[in-house]
Amino acid sequence: PGHYLSFRSPGTLCMAGLVDEVKDITDFYLVDYSAAYRTMTVDEALLGPVMAHGNGDWVKLSDLRADLSVRNFFQSMLKSAVWNNREFEDFFDGHFDKWEFDKKRASVRPRSAAQQL
Repeated sequence: PGHYLSFRSPGTLCMAGLVDEVKDITDFYLVDYSAAYRTMTVDEALLGPVMAHGNGDWVKLSDLRADLSVRNFFQSMLKSAVWNNREFEDFFDGHFDKWEFDKKRASVRPRSAAQQL
């Protein structure tokens, strides 16, 4: 903790407590994986599980709610239980440009890049 992995030209990679802004190049930071949820949007938190369960096709909300990463996101980031169908419906209606929601089947799928344009 508190250290940076940086490149020092011409060919040295070092772990340092401080970064020399003149000599070092730092393009990324290593963070604890548990910190990843802090910068994630709800769209980002849902896209991975939706793709994992449906590979771009329809995924039932019950499968989405049961997904461990979705449950962890809601508990860690939102400090709440996973949404019910009505709350998911409101979210997907509000983000119709990214998500296609079927209320009758209680299912969702991401819109393709072509559909988002």
